[in-house]
Amino acid sequence: MAAKTSTKLLDLSEDVLRMIFQHNVISLKDLKSLRLAHPGLHGAVDPLLFKTITVPTSKLGRVSYSAYSPFSPGGHVDPSYPTFKISTFQLSSILERQVPRVIFDNAQSVILNKYDVYDGYPDENKIKQNFPQYSEEGIKGLEYFLCSMKKMRNLTWSIAYSNITQLIDLSPIAGKVDSLHLTGAYYGRITPPEHSYKAFKDFSSLTCLTISFNDSADVKDLSYLPNLKTLNFTVEKAPQASTEQRRFDFVDFLEAQRVPFSLQRLSITACYAAIPIPKDLAQKFLSNLRTLYLRYLTPDAKNYPIIDALKDNNIKIQNLDIDGCHESILDYIGSYTDELQSLEVNVDCLKDNEGFDDRRGEDVWAYSFSRRRWQEDITEKKKETFKDEIWKVLAAAHKNSLQHLVLANNFNLYTEEAEALSQCKALRTIDIKGDDWVLQRIIPVASKLPLLEVLKFEIPWTPRMPDMTGWCGTSQYDWHMKPKDIGSRVKAMHWLEEDIDADGPGFGNVSFRVSGIHSNLKLVKRRHVFYPWILVGDGEMGIEGREDQVIESDEEEESEPGGFKESDEE
Repeated sequence: MAAKTSTKLLDLSEDVLRMIFQHNVISLKDLKSLRLAHPGLHGAVDPLLFKTITVPTSKLGRVSYSAYSPFSPGGHVDPSYPTFKISTFQLSSILERQVPRVIFDNAQSVILNKYDVYDGYPDENKIKQNFPQYSEEGIKGLEYFLCSMKKMRNLTWSIAYSNITQLIDLSPIAGKVDSLHLTGAYYGRITPPEHSYKAFKDFSSLTCLTISFNDSADVKDLSYLPNLKTLNFTVEKAPQASTEQRRFDFVDFLEAQRVPFSLQRLSITACYAAIPIPKDLAQKFLSNLRTLYLRYLTPDAKNYPIIDALKDNNIKIQNLDIDGCHESILDYIGSYTDELQSLEVNVDCLKDNEGFDDRRGEDVWAYSFSRRRWQEDITEKKKETFKDEIWKVLAAAHKNSLQHLVLANNFNLYTEEAEALSQCKALRTIDIKGDDWVLQRIIPVASKLPLLEVLKFEIPWTPRMPDMTGWCGTSQYDWHMKPKDIGSRVKAMHWLEEDIDADGPGFGNVSFRVSGIHSNLKLVKRRHVFYPWILVGDGEMGIEGREDQVIESDEEEESEPGGFKESDEE
């Protein structure tokens, strides 16, 4: 039944579809809820119908590769592979132009998907000789469908290199679309055909571009983007960099632009932005940059030109998100003061990049085991140094501006780090991962921060050895016991009277959230115990079962005017 539910959407009359959309009475978290709409439009919930349309294009006319499949192993994949989007549209309806007008009137996002090589690997030689060729009728049908959208602003194009982008005419919607997402073509090692982005050459109104390039990308048709504000830039990694004479780089993309644009948000794979950025390019394109997401930094790299360009041109980032670490990050954020508003760090997110040494252009794994082990030890020491030093830099340079802090790894919180954190008085949210001891240490610091609203904390939890009875081999019993285990560990924590400043300006405003515990936690004070402060929440995290259930705040509320409390009687 579930597989047929999406087609039921097209069986409804246009009037009913319009009513559903206009009155916001359907939640598409589960497509089964569509069956409730037709009889009486039951329930009023979230208004997301027809905001996003997903089109699987695997059957867009006849595809000709050659006499045999170029993919091995696995061959072609079932085109009905689930997309998990709001509404999946049947391609046959598009080609026959049987699309309800309400779709054209209201769709804001369209996602075009192709799964031909989802679970296989392309045969390079065969694909180089013959890229997919779609029928003109199918391309015209897709063109009609896309160009009929009156409100479309977001287009995601996940189609492998083919003749579609060379033949389709999208000029009628070029001025409407402000966000274009061009995902990888699945042929990472294959040179794309000439004018592979021809269909988007008139998209000059784009404010957001997400693109994944091959090393030898052709960007001539993406060179007029005067309004671009957000760029998510990725270059596919070649397996043998030593065989490449010159890798496509971020600088190449900037140099290809016919007019400058002023980026405000940039996401970039830093390990492949290896060429120094000239001063004139940095000033043209990066002078107003405020948000930066750097992926796959490795502490062993000699330098990162994107970071050097920001520092040399006095460009002050306000929101910084980094996967990995490098000492130049500390130098950069320490070079200016009270500008950084949010920082997110994931030091250990290096799995896809650690095998590539950008100084040699060779595969690190070709070295001997002893050399690899030696290099890994050095890398780990650099990571630990980075995690220790970042506290000092933040306290010295951005204690008056930093509002949001996310530390996705196990960071230490000794006396020096705790003192540095306590100086960041502008913090509103903290999200950190660490062991029980770190949580024990950070609670007193967080309770004294005047503006803090939320402290999120993740405690590592390891289930027992798997018995192959549950998800990924872990017993269902263990996963069921995780919240109870973490809850018991948090219940065991308590703090001295002098640890918590109950009279501080921010006390009582902060909400504590621990992964595995479903309720928000608050600090409350017990009477007549040596460690009076504990964390209390709802349900399992309530005060039931405590050694002393008398909470000071509760008792004060219950005492009658003029009455005596136990302390007064004494």
